[in-house]
Amino acid sequence: KLERDVRARLNKITPENLKEIVHQMTQITINNKVEMELVTTLICRNAQDAAHYCATYADMIVGLYMRFPEFPPDKEGEKPATFDRILLNIVQSEYEKMPRSVKPTAEQREKFAGDTEALDKEMLHQKKRLLANMKFIGHLYLRNLLSVKVIVKVFQELLEPPAGDVEELWINCACELLTTIGHTFDSDDNGKRFME
Repeated sequence: KLERDVRARLNKITPENLKEIVHQMTQITINNKVEMELVTTLICRNAQDAAHYCATYADMIVGLYMRFPEFPPDKEGEKPATFDRILLNIVQSEYEKMPRSVKPTAEQREKFAGDTEALDKEMLHQKKRLLANMKFIGHLYLRNLLSVKVIVKVFQELLEPPAGDVEELWINCACELLTTIGHTFDSDDNGKRFME
């Protein structure tokens, strides 16, 4: 029920009705950390699937930031589970799960055996999600939900991979991120140092 309620609201979001959707989202009862993780994951994945609304989803997160409940830690000595902490963990997890190539894996080739059109469509969808994720990360940075340090680390991982082989995809991802945050990033001292 929770997932259905959240999806129903997220599927209606536009910049024009953002305030109403945020209000409706705050009316949804979230009982524990697992439910908060589900809601946050749904928001992040919707942003990846709708690149043209990345800014709107980032604005939604700002609107929900202090309105969602806090839950006690799972273990003694841990910090409480807050929306922002869960958001950062999910954004990091989604980033780390990004495929390191848009070349089809053996599993994908097997799944789409003989249907090159469907495989090409799948690979294009994957690339669009990656670029949307970069755009979403950029919008989170613009709203001060991610630090310059995080953004610099993302740029370094994209443009200086451990294997030393920079794929065109990573350059596209870095360009998407830079296009989203450029002026703001360049006006920050740490961002400026990185750009030099």
